[in-house]
Amino acid sequence: MTGNSVSDTPLGDTASLAEAGRRLSPRREVILVGTLIVLTLICYGNMVTNSFVYDDQQQILQNPYVKSWKFLPQIFSSTVWSFVGEVGTTNYYRPLMTLSFLVLWTIFGPIPFVFHLFSLALHIAARYGAKVRAFNISKEQLEFARHRARAENLEDRVEFIEDDYRNIRETSDVFVSVGMLEHVGLDHYTELGRVICRSLSSDGRGLIHSIGRNRPGLLHPWIERRIFPGAYPPSLGEMMQIFEPWGLSVLDVENLRLHYARTCRHWLERYEAVSDKVRSMFSDESFVRMWRLYLSGSIAAFNTGSLQLFQVLFTKQENNAIPLTREYIYSK
Repeated sequence: MTGNSVSDTPLGDTASLAEAGRRLSPRREVILVGTLIVLTLICYGNMVTNSFVYDDQQQILQNPYVKSWKFLPQIFSSTVWSFVGEVGTTNYYRPLMTLSFLVLWTIFGPIPFVFHLFSLALHIAARYGAKVRAFNISKEQLEFARHRARAENLEDRVEFIEDDYRNIRETSDVFVSVGMLEHVGLDHYTELGRVICRSLSSDGRGLIHSIGRNRPGLLHPWIERRIFPGAYPPSLGEMMQIFEPWGLSVLDVENLRLHYARTCRHWLERYEAVSDKVRSMFSDESFVRMWRLYLSGSIAAFNTGSLQLFQVLFTKQENNAIPLTREYIYSK
């Protein structure tokens, strides 16, 4: 899996986008393996009694595709991305997982330990197999991100590119924009959509994460002058200018407003903890108060709903390899 990411936020951590490609030192590998063993025993303790949990009932025990090879051709049908239903009306779970369950059932029968262990291994392999290209125009952020990547042995999994997002040319399975849309400008939304459309694979998915509003409106003049010159938090309707001209289909919209209020609160706590250091760096008490006011005001804005935090998931309109429900989110 490959992915493009774009970020232009002073509070962002670009290296975190490469977590899926983490390669650990020997010491951390031991800690990770030990942690996984403990978590596996906690999460899958039901295997001791040779039992299945609720999701296993649906995906394994009640799934005829797992119990008979006669359904093999249907496992790879184009509408296989749904959850368990009746044979002939609804297909089942993910093709790779369903096929693996079919093989495991044939060899071992209904033994929970086997299915749980394989599911865990497949999840880890998928999670740590991504390669990321991260575009950014901030030299300071790139320097920090590259240092972080070297420290965590991620240099071969993530590439940090100092360039404008409009110069992205490579095709990827995933396109992610975090904290950048606020700085793109309404006049460039259609252009952003063109970049996404040409770089996203036919069955790829994209995610745009942005501060926004319930209705169009400008930032407070003080924020625009002192903190984010030229920034603009869009409404959902304005964000559609990215998708509509290029036939991109919105799959899901999530609002993380209250989550971000808590994030800002944590930022404020950390800022206060080092405020003396900030004061000594800039020798300017007004600067210290300015950022305190900004973070405090942000907490209030997200708590009262004057600001939102949108995550919009989308794909190309011809892509049918998508879930039919949100069951894949909440069943895990």
